[in-house]
Amino acid sequence: MGKFTRDEWMKGTASLKISSLPQISMVVNDIQDLLILDKTPIKKSTNLKKDPYDRTAYHTYSDNKKAAFQKLYMFCFTLAKEEQSRNIDMETSIALWSVLLTRKYPLMQEVLNFITEKGTYKATNKDLWSMVRCATLPLGRTRNT
Repeated sequence: MGKFTRDEWMKGTASLKISSLPQISMVVNDIQDLLILDKTPIKKSTNLKKDPYDRTAYHTYSDNKKAAFQKLYMFCFTLAKEEQSRNIDMETSIALWSVLLTRKYPLMQEVLNFITEKGTYKATNKDLWSMVRCATLPLGRTRNT
């Protein structure tokens, strides 16, 4: 679960032009703000040398946030499942859904509470993972109370 090869790590940090933990933290926070918290994108800098890291990929994501979020969502499934498995355990699925979906779709917290309390699923396959994402789209951003 969740392994990057040295080569993947080196290529990723090189493409972002990052070499320190504070820079890695900034990249993660910027992506979280953009895709999870749905904040306004960071404006493109006119002086790229002053940017704390190469934001080319970030700005590509900001051009199509919906597609970028879908890519992140599906990447999380692949990252979370064991190499030989087709599923991820339900506890991990619920944890990831909590991070990825509940801030954007508050009603998802109630769905996750239901799954935790009454659910009989033991694992999540790729189809179920995708269906949960599709089911959030009609929920919108607000909770009807």
